[in-house]
Amino acid sequence: MLDVALVWDNETGSADFALVNGDLATDPGLQTAVILSLFADRLAAPGDVLPNNSSDRRGFWGDLPVDPAAQASGPSAADLTGSRLWLLDRAVQTEETLRLAETYAEEALAWMVSDGVVGRVTAQASFVGAGAVQLVVTLTQAGASAQYAFAFSLAPDLGAPATASAVTLYLGTESGASLTTEAGAALVLD
Repeated sequence: MLDVALVWDNETGSADFALVNGDLATDPGLQTAVILSLFADRLAAPGDVLPNNSSDRRGFWGDLPVDPAAQASGPSAADLTGSRLWLLDRAVQTEETLRLAETYAEEALAWMVSDGVVGRVTAQASFVGAGAVQLVVTLTQAGASAQYAFAFSLAPDLGAPATASAVTLYLGTESGASLTTEAGAALVLD
């Protein structure tokens, strides 16, 4: 199944539809699903500390139950869209911040495992500059893996661009060997 392709604008740090010859481009892979899962704002859990002393728990309106009787309890955590990465706005650069980024990313992509899209999801976060985090997500299925790398700002509301740009996608096996073309070149998607 093809999705409409999303691409990141590094100037604004936001996603937009890709166009090819005036038509919407399609994404036959998982990049668009990963982008939406990571960078749409998931509803904060009741115990989450909200940035800037806000009371807005954000979240996707489509996660609200249609049945009025079910609205009182709210959506189940397993069915929420997006991630809680937005809770890291203005977070201090600590190991705890990196662990939270990894936890939030894996939580946001857990649907891919429960729906059988991939067998395993892992996320690794690191600081790549003052207030900037790089998040590398690895999706593994049937012995092969795909990696997506994103960099984003911890202070998008302070004028720093929230650059969440897809970097390079390396394809490889679960043991770490690179997938190659018949000519022996590493299989890499930009």
